Amino acid sequence: MTRSFAVLLLLLASFAAHASGGGNSAPPPWEPSNTLRILFAFNKDLQTRERVCWDRNSYWRYCKSTPASYAQEQQDYLNWIFEKQQVNLKIVAQGVGLPRTYGLGEHALGYMLQTLRNQYGARMVMFMMADEHRGSSGACGGEKQWCWSLESMPFGSSPKQTVAHEMGHWLYLGHWPGAALDSARPYAVGHGGGSWVDLMHYRGERGMGQIKYDVFSHHEHECAFWRCGVQNYASAAQALRERWGRYTRPGRPAPPRRDRDGHAGQGRH
Repeated sequence: MTRSFAVLLLLLASFAAHASGGGNSAPPPWEPSNTLRILFAFNKDLQTRERVCWDRNSYWRYCKSTPASYAQEQQDYLNWIFEKQQVNLKIVAQGVGLPRTYGLGEHALGYMLQTLRNQYGARMVMFMMADEHRGSSGACGGEKQWCWSLESMPFGSSPKQTVAHEMGHWLYLGHWPGAALDSARPYAVGHGGGSWVDLMHYRGERGMGQIKYDVFSHHEHECAFWRCGVQNYASAAQALRERWGRYTRPGRPAPPRRDRDGHAGQGRH
């Protein structure tokens, strides 16, 4: 009886240790060697607006968040994309609220954003607006000092996808084959299929589909049972890894190749 009781206590102790986390080591850190610092600058009219927030478990949900918490959310989203595509690049984001609502044509806006860029030590500033500008939801180019993106509401483009699209342009990614940015590799472009497109390709263009996946074109992943890209033809991940290097979280296998967590978006950017 005493021996049986001792064995029972040992089993209970083992179970308790496992339940409390003692039986599982923490996942190894994800620490790429390249860091890109981004400052998200919010127009004043956005700072009190209820908006749609993202996390890895629930895509659409209402919330009110500060510029700092939004920047953290966008940072997590971009790093989630880079990690699953094994790009040796990590985003570090900060958020700040602007003192008033600026228009894109204002001379004071450029001065304000450049001042903030220097103040925060950011490589680039993403200016966040509430409404479309001349039918567009964002604009950026290769390593520009500042870009702009739309903070859209439900039933429009996902704001995370819109920002990621503009960040893709900053990283010299084009929309589709034949539309590569200057000085970029010709395959640093978006891709799509009959039912889907990646983050860079416009929905419905060139006979492609309406579902937008949370992935840059990638010849090693699958989207809707098709490859998310074509090596040396349309593979943004290939181009990004050639520029920044390839990185996988230590001690972990590569992320699964099937990528089926896309969400529809609207608008051009």
